[in-house]
Amino acid sequence: MKPAAAPTEDADSTDQAEQPSVGREPATDARSLFRPIAWMTIGLWALNFTMITTAGLIAGAERQLLRGGLRVGLAVFGIGLCFAMHRLIVLSPPRPFLRRALLTLGLTFCAALIHLLANEMALRSVGIGVPLTRDVIALNVIFYGFWAWFFLAWAALHLAIDYSDQVRRQSEEHARIVIAAREAQIRALRYQINPHFLFNTLNSLSTLVLDRRTADSEHMIDRLSAFLRTALDDNPADETTLATEIANQRLYLEIEQARYPELTVDLDIEAGTEQALVPIFLLQPLVENAVKYGRFNAGHPMRISISARRRWEWLEVAVINDAPETVRSRGMGLGLSNVRERLRLRYGKEFELNAGPAAGSTFEVRLSLPLTVRA
Repeated sequence: MKPAAAPTEDADSTDQAEQPSVGREPATDARSLFRPIAWMTIGLWALNFTMITTAGLIAGAERQLLRGGLRVGLAVFGIGLCFAMHRLIVLSPPRPFLRRALLTLGLTFCAALIHLLANEMALRSVGIGVPLTRDVIALNVIFYGFWAWFFLAWAALHLAIDYSDQVRRQSEEHARIVIAAREAQIRALRYQINPHFLFNTLNSLSTLVLDRRTADSEHMIDRLSAFLRTALDDNPADETTLATEIANQRLYLEIEQARYPELTVDLDIEAGTEQALVPIFLLQPLVENAVKYGRFNAGHPMRISISARRRWEWLEVAVINDAPETVRSRGMGLGLSNVRERLRLRYGKEFELNAGPAAGSTFEVRLSLPLTVRA
């Protein structure tokens, strides 16, 4: 999803084109893992070196100084293997924890074999190695088992630290979602109950009263009170069904239709998507955006279309409005970037938001969200 033109004008309103996201897609923070992994790795290899050296001294093996130097070199090589495994694990594409555990398990057996071969080559390079016989091969199999268990111990600690870090980051992300949701509520109220909206609505209402259109004025008051009640009562950190979200937008659009009789609204909601869960008031900035810029098409009827479709495991929602070329080619302000940020915080990378001019002098905003249906 590439940003369109640079942001322009009206910072308090939603604009028609797409601007760069306010945040970055979440990614595994390798730096947050490096320090605990480094200390754990160095500690394990130091313990391994101490135990093997102690065993050699007790056994009275020959050429202990040379063997000690080799053990230091092999320990450094082993630490390098562990850090290479760490980089492969952390920099691999995001995957479920079980798959990451299986990847780590496979790497441990490869690392054990590499370290065993390095150990054998180091011994032979200084003339300590022995000819390969069946007994020596059997002993090497036992050594491989030892190194496999050693690297498995490292992998288990790595997974524990990794899992703990994931839980911590998820907790922080959840806190960010709550904060962003509260900020989104404030922004939604600013969009929905801003002075211009209230002034224009009350002005239209006073006109209905003066014209003695009692039924129309009562209907408008009823729609306005229901809309404000919904905006104030709903918790923006929650999700709601698509049917409820559409109903909320219909309340808003009925108020706008009283102000702009030429406004028509088309709803095309595919059967079975009504119970799909979406963030509360997700569509409000998009619908307000469509109304605002649809008014620039002077001399023509205003038409807004809201559709929803199921695409395999995705919910696809589109908001389309008529708009002249001068409006369709503008940059955008806060509206779509706020929607994008809410989706990013809730879904991570698992969403798409595309906005831009469409066929027939229209402007289209299309969302693709993971499909979750209320039981």
